[in-house]
Amino acid sequence: MTGSEAPGARYHTSQSGEPEMAGAAAAHPDSGGDGRWVDLPEQWRFTFAGFYIGAVTLRCLTLLRPLGQPPYPLTPSLFRLLPEGVRALHIPSQTISKKLPRVSRLGGGICYVPGQGKRFFIDLNGAFEAYLGKFRKKTRHTMRRKLRLFSQHSDGLGGWREFRCAADMAEFHRLASEVSRKTYQHRLLRAGIDTSSSFRDEMVRGASEGQSRGYIMFHQQTPIAYMFCRARGTDLVFEKTGFDPSFAADSPGSVLLWLVLERLFADGEFRRFDFGDGVYSHKAHLATGSVEVAEIYCFPWNFRNAALVLTHSAVAGASKLLRSALEVFGVAQRLKKMIRYGTGRAVRS
Repeated sequence: MTGSEAPGARYHTSQSGEPEMAGAAAAHPDSGGDGRWVDLPEQWRFTFAGFYIGAVTLRCLTLLRPLGQPPYPLTPSLFRLLPEGVRALHIPSQTISKKLPRVSRLGGGICYVPGQGKRFFIDLNGAFEAYLGKFRKKTRHTMRRKLRLFSQHSDGLGGWREFRCAADMAEFHRLASEVSRKTYQHRLLRAGIDTSSSFRDEMVRGASEGQSRGYIMFHQQTPIAYMFCRARGTDLVFEKTGFDPSFAADSPGSVLLWLVLERLFADGEFRRFDFGDGVYSHKAHLATGSVEVAEIYCFPWNFRNAALVLTHSAVAGASKLLRSALEVFGVAQRLKKMIRYGTGRAVRS
């Protein structure tokens, strides 16, 4: 494969181990085997003590497949899959049975594991009412109260929309970016939705292949919450979400998630809702199961790649150490609230 393929090109893995453009001769991406390799930009953000330092965008060949598949073989022959101009191979959710080393050698390359742990999901088989039965009565009452209050304040629950067509995805990106720019994640961590035109174009390409899903919650005509997901076979993977902090008391993010889940159960298009990266208490609370996974990057060996991996690992390690120290001294939550809300604002529940 030459380096003439533009970002966004789709590949499958052939039996010979070389990438093929997706087509009739390629294995179906949902077959549970090697999955589908996709040429995608991946952004590495550098943060320390909750503050954004900088970011690097990498062009990666990313393996997309449903959660819980057998581990993809990590062998030096992997690097033969890399087209010219693509910097690394990326496996977002490799199933693991034990903890992997953070940095290791893979033949003549580098294997980097920036994160590993539980990946939570919701089994979408069955009825939504049956899913609700897993929660205690108090939890169900709390969610119904949030739905009722939001309905009262926003003139009903009809003000949300799903975006899935390529023709509509640019509009979703515009509306989601409008919301994201108001969040502390965007201001301090650059962790909201990517507002760049290149990311918008990738979302449009994904929608043209049935892979992108966007959801917007409105208050009257104003967007106040968004959620972006990607389809991976029979899984829908949660990727980004955010809400306008001035509407925090109405819980628009939680309400939107609840309404989307209800529709996913009713439509029957997907078998699982994958909560994606990050271990958070609300994911564990809502999930029906979990899988132990690792995020893996495989880089060919050179000093540029080695420096990037070591720098990213060192910054992440130092930040984790500082966070642990703050938790020991009991100031971690206070600092988190100061970062999120500012020192001069009252925290709204």
